[in-house]
Amino acid sequence: MDRLIKAGVCPSEIPRKWLEERVRYDVETTSNAPATTRVVQVAMEAVWVDDEDRSLQRQTLFNELCNPEVSISDGARAIHNIS
Repeated sequence: MDRLIKAGVCPSEIPRKWLEERVRYDVETTSNAPATTRVVQVAMEAVWVDDEDRSLQRQTLFNELCNPEVSISDGARAIHNIS
């Protein structure tokens, strides 16, 4: 599954049965994860006032999901566009 997604195959094009099997596998293999496992969202945004029209401008510099205790799989990175 990770290889398909990494190769650019959209999850909506993957057979539902394969996706369901992968979900079951993920749940079974992570069900014993410690209670302290968590996902943290880290984001930084630049905000400024435009000199010409005085409008408020925003630009997202980065917006990442990370788990400091467990690495994120390549498949999850691809699905959620995590770099």
